[in-house]
Amino acid sequence: MTFYDGGLGACGTNVDTHSELAIALPVGLMGNRSNDNPLCGKTVTIKFRGKTATATVKDKCMGC
Repeated sequence: MTFYDGGLGACGTNVDTHSELAIALPVGLMGNRSNDNPLCGKTVTIKFRGKTATATVKDKCMGC
């Protein structure tokens, strides 16, 4: 995982890392499409060591 400090995401909306759980998917999954990408707004549930978090796809990671 990589932490980053938000801003305008590839999905065209602001990413506020202080008040929401948002993720960026690798460009290999997101492809070239940004604002109209069908993955934008989808939720991903992450489970680790008995804890669960649900985050919204709001960005793409060019270096992931």
